[in-house]
Amino acid sequence: MFRILIVDDEQIILNGIRFMIERKINLGFDVEVVTADYVEKAIDILETQPVDLLLTDIRMPGMNGFDLISYVQEKEMDIRVVILTSHADFNYAQQAIRLNVQDFILKPVNGMVLKAAVKKVWREKKEQSRMLHQAVLKKVRDVMLYNLPSWELDNDAEVFGRLFPYTYFTVIAVSCICPEESYSQWLRERLLNHYNVCYCFLWKERSQIIAICNHSQKQHQIQTDLLKKELRMQYRGEQIEIAASITSDSYQMLHYLYSNAVQKIFCIRNFGKNESLSGLSLITYQDCVSVFLENDVVKMRQHLKEYLDKVRILSGLYGVPKEIFASFLYNIMLYLENNGISVPDEWIDNMSLVTAFEQLMPAMEAKIIELRKSLESNFGNQEEWLIKKLLDYIREHYNEDISLEKLANDVGYNTSYISNVFKMKIGQSYLECIHGERLRAAKKLLVETDYTMEYIADIVGYNSASQFARVFRKYEKVSPSEFRKRKM
Repeated sequence: MFRILIVDDEQIILNGIRFMIERKINLGFDVEVVTADYVEKAIDILETQPVDLLLTDIRMPGMNGFDLISYVQEKEMDIRVVILTSHADFNYAQQAIRLNVQDFILKPVNGMVLKAAVKKVWREKKEQSRMLHQAVLKKVRDVMLYNLPSWELDNDAEVFGRLFPYTYFTVIAVSCICPEESYSQWLRERLLNHYNVCYCFLWKERSQIIAICNHSQKQHQIQTDLLKKELRMQYRGEQIEIAASITSDSYQMLHYLYSNAVQKIFCIRNFGKNESLSGLSLITYQDCVSVFLENDVVKMRQHLKEYLDKVRILSGLYGVPKEIFASFLYNIMLYLENNGISVPDEWIDNMSLVTAFEQLMPAMEAKIIELRKSLESNFGNQEEWLIKKLLDYIREHYNEDISLEKLANDVGYNTSYISNVFKMKIGQSYLECIHGERLRAAKKLLVETDYTMEYIADIVGYNSASQFARVFRKYEKVSPSEFRKRKM
């Protein structure tokens, strides 16, 4: 609902403008009109309910229209302002420009002029909302794909709540050789028959389409085999695999849900209908990764022993040495694949020679150490150079819309590797670094200029003054306006 607040001390004008908007000019979208005949009453309304457009007279007893506009600016409210005035003089225009007023309407108010002004603001607000939604969706995608901290979404809780209003989350992953945007559109339409909300992301780099589904029912099963059959019929010739993750009631689990769906596809692709191997791999994935990532050989052996103990507990279902080794090896291959690292073919070829897991332990351990040394030699020497390049890039482009994927592409590295560099080496996520540069520039502008919050937000790369204010408060512990006052 688009809410308009009209403020004028003349009741006839107030009622006349309200009548025009509600009954006469046919705006073409839903509007709620609220009125106030003095500024203090308008402020009470602004403090208790959201307003999209403020239509205000200038000359009123007591606090005037400019006092009201200044209040809106100081509180950093995301409200467009249009002045109603009988006095089209230059001084008013100058003061209005400083206060970031969108438009003027001269009294007596003409219906066509009023309609044009309201529709212009409605279009601007609609586009602003669309861009903000897209920005938050990109952030959600990055949290899901690259395991970024989920608190990155805390500043956008209101928008996130509008995008995902239901309790439960499920991730659907589709793997095919050459996915196209049309696949995403088709998949979203089909999934909306099963889930309340669905957003699809095309990830050509991984040959994947990923859908985040939001729904009200916890027990929610989807027949992926039927969906795969329909998708294959729709796009003939494609080798397509589809898997649905488990369900969670927390958005903080998005990366785990994504990993779970991709892991299921990996098992389908490599194990086919071998439920024993698939089950073992799904249950022990994190155990296998813990063994692989451990730098200390003694600790790695301990993790490996714990992994084998876990398998032995499941020995009623699993336990053939060859399957244990195959499951372990394929889980490591999946982990490397998800981090953009190709697995040497000889690893797969050697599987046919395996007769017992224990006999191949030394060879497996040697391969892990060899790969680790290879990675260190490829990336270790370039680490300082890469960190400098990433930080320099952010300093130069902080006011642009920089996704993690774009940043990685522009510096020439894999997205997952860049995400790990930020977390492990720089000590901040890429979004924290971007916010740091934006706020550094914003603080300089707050102190050295009298620019409005809306203008500063736009200059440093935020979608709106309200988004800028939320981020500023989080990192600086004060609002932009309070910061400016303290530095004056």
